[in-house]
Amino acid sequence: MSALEGRMPELLDAVVCAAQGAGERLREEFFRPAGPRGARGKAPIDTEIEDTLRATLQALLACSFLGEETGLAPGPVGGLRWVVDPHDGTSEFLKGNRGSAVSIALLRGDGLAGPAAAAASAEIVLGVVHCPFAPDRGADSIAWAEGCGPIRRNGQAVEAGLPRGRLERGAIVWTTASGALRPHAFSRALAPARFVAMPSIAYRLARIAAGDGVATLSLHSVNEYDIAAGTALVRAAGGVVHDAKGHDIAFAGAENARVPGCVAGAREAVLALVGKDWESVLREPKIEPRLALGFPRNPDEARLARAQGCLLGQAIGDSLGAQADAGAPTDDGELAIVLARAIARERRYDAKAAFRAYGEWRESHPVDVGRASHGSLMRVVPIGIWAAGDPVRAARAAREDSALMRPNEVCEEACAGYAAAIAAGVSGGARADMLVAARAHCSGEARAAIERGAGNERLADCDSNASDCLPALQNAFRQLCHASDFEQALIATASAGGDAGIRGAVAGALLGVAHGRAAIPQRWILPVLACRPGAAAGAPQARPMTCWPDDVLELAEALITG
Repeated sequence: MSALEGRMPELLDAVVCAAQGAGERLREEFFRPAGPRGARGKAPIDTEIEDTLRATLQALLACSFLGEETGLAPGPVGGLRWVVDPHDGTSEFLKGNRGSAVSIALLRGDGLAGPAAAAASAEIVLGVVHCPFAPDRGADSIAWAEGCGPIRRNGQAVEAGLPRGRLERGAIVWTTASGALRPHAFSRALAPARFVAMPSIAYRLARIAAGDGVATLSLHSVNEYDIAAGTALVRAAGGVVHDAKGHDIAFAGAENARVPGCVAGAREAVLALVGKDWESVLREPKIEPRLALGFPRNPDEARLARAQGCLLGQAIGDSLGAQADAGAPTDDGELAIVLARAIARERRYDAKAAFRAYGEWRESHPVDVGRASHGSLMRVVPIGIWAAGDPVRAARAAREDSALMRPNEVCEEACAGYAAAIAAGVSGGARADMLVAARAHCSGEARAAIERGAGNERLADCDSNASDCLPALQNAFRQLCHASDFEQALIATASAGGDAGIRGAVAGALLGVAHGRAAIPQRWILPVLACRPGAAAGAPQARPMTCWPDDVLELAEALITG
C-alpha cells in the first residue's frame, strides 16, 4: 500500500499549518526592534525554521528531506522526498521588503528511494507556499495536493483561468524584485502587459496559479527547492513551467539541482516571454530605490491595512472617476503622491518641503494650478495618514498645506475636517469616530457639507457639475456613513456625474480607511501596483517616477512609520 494512500487531504492541511507556523516566526523576526538578524542573503532564522520543518514534516511522513539550509536528510520511507525552502526571498527580507515566502513540496519518484539518489523525473504531488506578509494581502497561503481538488487559497477553492491568459493589454506579469529597479527595460519588454515586482519566485508562481496574473519569470538560475511547490501550483492551475530556454522543467529532487531560469504561467504568455531579449533588459543599470523603509517597523497590521486602503482607494477612485488608464493618477492624484514622498523623506509634514515638491512637480508638468483650491482636498490625504491618532495635528497641517498654492478659506476648512477624519480612521476609529473628528475640526460651509453627507442627502442637481470641494466632501461622507460596500460606493460615485475623478478619489480614500485594504478588489489593486506611466510603457504623457503610484503600499507604510 502506498505511503500516501488516503492521506493526502489530512497531510495537506498539516503542511499548510506547518508553513503558517514558519511564517509567523518570520513575521516575529521581521518586527524585531533592531530588525531581522543576518546579512548578505543569510539569516539565522532560515536555518531555525528549516530545523523545525524537517522534524515536523518527517513526523508527518517519514521520507527523506531536502532543504536549502541543511541539505539532505534520509528517511525510512522510500520513493518520496520533502523539498523545502524555509525562506525564499531572504535578501529582500533583510533589506526590509515584504513578499518572501515559505515553500514546501513533496516529490514522488523511484529514484528517490536512497538517501543520495536522484530521480530522473520526479512528480510533485503536493505544493504549499505561504507568504506571511504579502505587500497587498497580508498573510497568504496557496496550496494543492494530488487528489484534493482545486488549488486552495487561505482555505477557499480557487478556479484560475490560466489556460486563457495572454500577454496583452491589461495583463499582469510578476517579476523579481529587481524589476522595479529596471522599470523602463521591463516595461518595454513586457508591453502591452504590465508588471508587479515581488521578491519570492515561489510566491510569484503561487500568485500566478491563484489567478493574479498571466505569467512570472526569474531570469537567473534557480534551485529546485525555490520553485518545486510553486510549479505544482501552476501546473494544477493548467499552466506550464519552462526554463529560460523554453524547455519544460523536470525535477530530480537532488541536492544543488539548478534550473537555468524559470518562466511560468499561461502557455501563450510563457512562449511570448521566452522569445524576448532578456540579456538587453538585464544590461540596463538599476536605479536607486525611491523609498527604503528599513527598520524598525510598525507591527500594527490593522493600522497598515487602513493606511494602505486609504492611498489605494484614492488612486483607484481617481482613475476610475476620471476614466483614465488603469491606476494612472490625474494631476491632483500626482500631487498627493508627491506630498506622500515629501512626508516620507522628512518623516514629518513640513510646509516648506511640500512647497518645494509641488514646485518641482509643476516644472515637470506645467498646468494651470487654478484647480488647486479644490484639488488640495485630494492632496492632503497623506497628511491624515501621517497624523494617525492625532486629528488636531492632521487638521492643522491640512489647513497649512491647502493654503500653499491658492488660499481658499472654504477649502482649507474642508481639508481640515477631511484629514482629521482620516487620522481618526487610520488609528482604528470606527466610521462614527471619523465623522466626529471631521465635525470637530472644521466649520462653516465645509461642516455643513459634511452634515449633509452624514444625513444621506444626495447632491443637488445644481451641484452635478460643480468643481469646488464641497460636493466631493458631501459625497465622501455620505458614502462613508451609509454605504456598506467599498466597490459599490465607488462605482456609484464614479457614475454620478460632475467632477467624478475628484469625487472618486476623495470618497475612495475615506472608504479605504474605513474598510481597509482587504475590502478593495484585487482587480483594482494590481493595476495600481503595475502602473508606471513612463514612455517605455507607452503612456500618452510620460511622467516622472516621483509621480508613479506603483509603490503606494510602501508609501503608506512609510507614512505611518514616520
